[in-house]
Amino acid sequence: MTKQELRVLKQQERDGLDAALHSEWSQQIAMNISQCFEYQRCETLHVYCSMRSEVDTKPIREQAWRDGKRVVVPYVAAQDDMHLHHTEYRSGDAPGTDALGIPVPAVVRPVTVEELRESQTLILVPMLAFNQRLYRLGYGKGYYDRFLTINGVAKFGVAFSFQFADELQPEPHDVPCDAIVTEQGAARRISTS
Repeated sequence: MTKQELRVLKQQERDGLDAALHSEWSQQIAMNISQCFEYQRCETLHVYCSMRSEVDTKPIREQAWRDGKRVVVPYVAAQDDMHLHHTEYRSGDAPGTDALGIPVPAVVRPVTVEELRESQTLILVPMLAFNQRLYRLGYGKGYYDRFLTINGVAKFGVAFSFQFADELQPEPHDVPCDAIVTEQGAARRISTS
């Protein structure tokens, strides 16, 4: 199966998830994330704003605000810009959208990659599929592939357990996650050093 075929299949599966289960499992994923050591020690939570059938990240953003963490979300500044930019998201911010129509706060408060490195950051990453070695399949534009080369931060993939696809074969530019968090718990990468 090609990556594009796998994307289509996993998107269809995720789109077909019952709304009540989607909500319940998204809440469980938020709870599972909040119980992880990396979340508890982080000062900054970098989390995508979910859309369509992605795991709903609103519960984890709300938990992070209650826990006094700085919440940062990614955005794309222009259609032809192939890099993620980052903005602080404060509780009560008016909603807006970025150049791709992705939800973000209306007011942009830029955050640099260097600030993310310096601030005990946990990055939560969206995906369509993941494999046993914790590689993810994204939407194919490479935004997160470029961003995840950042060092000194924890990188957790966020998915429903049925998004597992061991036939997923990583390419040389792919960066594995440190963990994948689903409604069933967290699977961590085993260090070989």
